[in-house]
Amino acid sequence: MLLIARMGYIMHNDKLQQRYEIIYEYGLLVKPIEELLQKKGEISASELRCAIVLVEPGIRAWQDNVVKYAKFSQDLFYRREAQEINKIPIFVVGEMIKLVNHTEKINTKMGRDIHVELFDKRKKQLFELLETIPIEWGAEILETNTPFTTYMKLRNVIATTRKRLHYFDRYLNEDFFDLFLRHVNKDSEIILITTKNSVGKLISIAQYAKTEYPELQMVQVSPSDMHDRNIRVDDNIFVLGNGIDSIGKRPMNFGISGNSAADHFELDTIIKSGTVKV
Repeated sequence: MLLIARMGYIMHNDKLQQRYEIIYEYGLLVKPIEELLQKKGEISASELRCAIVLVEPGIRAWQDNVVKYAKFSQDLFYRREAQEINKIPIFVVGEMIKLVNHTEKINTKMGRDIHVELFDKRKKQLFELLETIPIEWGAEILETNTPFTTYMKLRNVIATTRKRLHYFDRYLNEDFFDLFLRHVNKDSEIILITTKNSVGKLISIAQYAKTEYPELQMVQVSPSDMHDRNIRVDDNIFVLGNGIDSIGKRPMNFGISGNSAADHFELDTIIKSGTVKV
């Protein structure tokens, strides 16, 4: 196999953590507006003004964190991307300001639906813009007996899935569904590659999961075709020394592997050699 583990390492990335914090803080920042849009009954001009007043003071601090996230090096940062991200809460507040003297536009069902949809659209734009700032994966030594820390790091990597998640593990078990699948977008391509024994144990769970994850497949391959445990998240290939069922119990060999065309071809060949069971 071309995919060789770097012993004793697990991926870490401060920028990924910054991304999660920005998303979380954005939710807190615009919460007064979100709650107002969800209110049953009419919304008054005074309620709109209160929501605006609650949101505006926090915008600058949030924007400062975006600039830190967009930092590339000591003196360089993704200026254009940061500027576009920082416009989002300003747009949201601006849309509320326009309604203060025209509350009738938000107090009909159609008007409310339009502004809820617009609010959700801004949130989606935020997610998309955050992804324009690249994440470069680093590595750190992770100690034994740190199951929660290890789980969080694995989850954070898997949760970045946007297009595809391919998990190769001859000893795949139900822990994957319970611990990690829930953090993946339901419209992502998910392929679980494993062997006959695991397929027999998990086929019912996989069939249930497929009702909500329509692009999910379970592929059965020969044990001789699988030497390493690998996770492919979009176009990044990670090698996982121990199985998910033993995370944190002993040193974890989890690191980014080569992302060359040959590496991807090798994984694709394993998938094509198997039989789709779900």
